[in-house]
Amino acid sequence: MRKRLKKYLSLTIVLSIIISVCSCSGPSATATTAVPATTESQAAAEAASTSAEGETQATEESISKWEPKLSAEDKAIVEKLGTLTHHTKVTEDSLNWSFDAASGTLTVTGQGPMKDYSKDDPSPAKDYVDSVTRIVVGDGITTIGAYAFYNMMWCENARLPDSVEYIGDYAFMNDSSLEEMPFPKGLREIGDYAFGEVKLHKALAIPEGIEIIGKHAFNSNDFYDNISIPASAYYIAETAFYNSLSLHDFTIAEGNPNYTAKDGVLFSKDLSVLFCYPIYKEEKHYDIPQTVTRIAEGAFEQNYFLKTIHIPASVSEVGDRLFLEFPFMEEYTVDENCPVLKSVDGVLYSKDMKMLYDYPRKKEAEEYTVPSSVETIDRYCFDFCDKTKKLYIPGTVKKVDRCAFGFTNGEIYLAKDFVNAEIGDSILYSITTESRMDFSEDYVYTPPEKREPEANPVVYLWTHHDKMTVYYEGSQEEWDAFIEKGSRNLGDTEVICNTPFPGK
Repeated sequence: MRKRLKKYLSLTIVLSIIISVCSCSGPSATATTAVPATTESQAAAEAASTSAEGETQATEESISKWEPKLSAEDKAIVEKLGTLTHHTKVTEDSLNWSFDAASGTLTVTGQGPMKDYSKDDPSPAKDYVDSVTRIVVGDGITTIGAYAFYNMMWCENARLPDSVEYIGDYAFMNDSSLEEMPFPKGLREIGDYAFGEVKLHKALAIPEGIEIIGKHAFNSNDFYDNISIPASAYYIAETAFYNSLSLHDFTIAEGNPNYTAKDGVLFSKDLSVLFCYPIYKEEKHYDIPQTVTRIAEGAFEQNYFLKTIHIPASVSEVGDRLFLEFPFMEEYTVDENCPVLKSVDGVLYSKDMKMLYDYPRKKEAEEYTVPSSVETIDRYCFDFCDKTKKLYIPGTVKKVDRCAFGFTNGEIYLAKDFVNAEIGDSILYSITTESRMDFSEDYVYTPPEKREPEANPVVYLWTHHDKMTVYYEGSQEEWDAFIEKGSRNLGDTEVICNTPFPGK
């Protein structure tokens, strides 16, 4: 969800607060609150953890991994860089940049490749970033450099010549008003984050001829409902279409050597790797096919409909960002023979119970205690959790990733040793203003085509919600020291210290 929020910083104060980093401590009041005994859920989880001891998880060497069909040269590049690109960095060019204030048009002319820029070495477009509404690149230019048109939020259309073969990393990143840009006929490669947070087209048809699509190339876009991929696209980075917020399905051209779509979901050709489950796919239950051995990074980033997911025994490897932010999720089920994942009472853990991946947002439970076996709580694990009113976090937890408890509606009890864990940013963030995500049972996501003209899409997603209260076992002095160690974005969260923790 936070990827989406960055697009609308200029539209709402709340969103700028959410991604900001601030240091604050709760009130110094001391209070004693009654806490319950260990729950049945915890007991079951502890038993599962004990039975899992000694089990060896599948190692990288033991997994038969799918790999795209690549030439020897391409394989060498992937081995060296971890991704595929045919582009060599361009350090200088002789192109001419000009801006016509009357029409808002930025024009680039000349011959050959464009220089690759960076945040620290911006392109000449920086001087017109708030004024450009149209970009025209002249015939004969063969590449669009990295960061060339970065953060041009008011640019509505771009014209690139058919001579362009490569669009660089972050080239149009954050051009949030860009709705029209025909792809050049000569285009062969799209770089990392090239069109991150860009509107472009309602249905994204990637033209025949494109061979390589980089990491997060079309990241966090709210306006695609279908993405069609040509037969020529033989290398697609795992996160190329990460967080495409209105995406219903994928279509893959017949003859593509490495990728296919099944029921609108993007897979490797042999169905062994699940790359992307569309956010707006409307089924309430999904059985991951038994052919799948790997769930790719970010493959299940949000979905507005899913309530249950079943993971088969065949899954032996999972990528980062596993099952993030499913607002209506009620339960995960995992085959008992799956070597890397385990479900206890519908909650998703690693097989050895050391990693807590995700707690279903709509799980019906008044309280939940994290098992003592858990060492890491994954990012966004409990965020927007509104059914379970009390969470208990033991001192055995060693790492809590970013936003793990963000916007949780209720009470969180922290053991004294919590302050010694490795803590991500905004883990205990909450706010009380009219700015909370509406995840009520009758919530209906409003796709872009049905929104009011010029309306901020976030208005359709956010509503009021109560704040979070944190009860910490240690002293106010210990908590203050914890806050001062680094950025602890608490927002309106109230912290009450010297609260007994259950079982002590």
